[in-house]
Amino acid sequence: MKVERIEAKTSQQGKNYKQVHLSDGRRASLWSDNPLYHDLIVGSEVMEDDLVQKGNYWNFKSPTRVLNQGYRAPTGIAKAQERKADYIKEAQERKSESIAYFNSVNSAIALYAADIKSEVVAPDDAGTKEYIREWRDWFLSEWEKYEGKMNPKNPSQIDEPPFESPPDDAFESF
Repeated sequence: MKVERIEAKTSQQGKNYKQVHLSDGRRASLWSDNPLYHDLIVGSEVMEDDLVQKGNYWNFKSPTRVLNQGYRAPTGIAKAQERKADYIKEAQERKSESIAYFNSVNSAIALYAADIKSEVVAPDDAGTKEYIREWRDWFLSEWEKYEGKMNPKNPSQIDEPPFESPPDDAFESF
């Protein structure tokens, strides 16, 4: 069932609560000491087990009453939190990939500049782009191997990828 309307109220004892109107016609009280008090919104999904009947009144279960069972938020809020976590994870992955790509490009350019300075390669416009692309791709493939070997539960624990030799003539200046 869904939350259709929420009214802020105060009990005769002066305690704040919200009267929650549900799509099945029931009204349930959500007391201010309940963790959902600030999070429940119109349109949220509420499960039958989130409610408890006391006489003629319905209340949202208090987490102190259900500690042995484990408290859980209504499914609408939980689903929104899962989506938000997924969006954050995807954004972090895109950021990581972007950083790796541009670091690969910068490393390839720095290597090209060093090779020109040490006269390993001659500066020529025709081969410059290909040289940088070749090294960029090599640096990026090394990062992808490294990323694939990371332990997601403990990023500092890494299975060292096997070393693959870089493109031909990479170390001739040494």
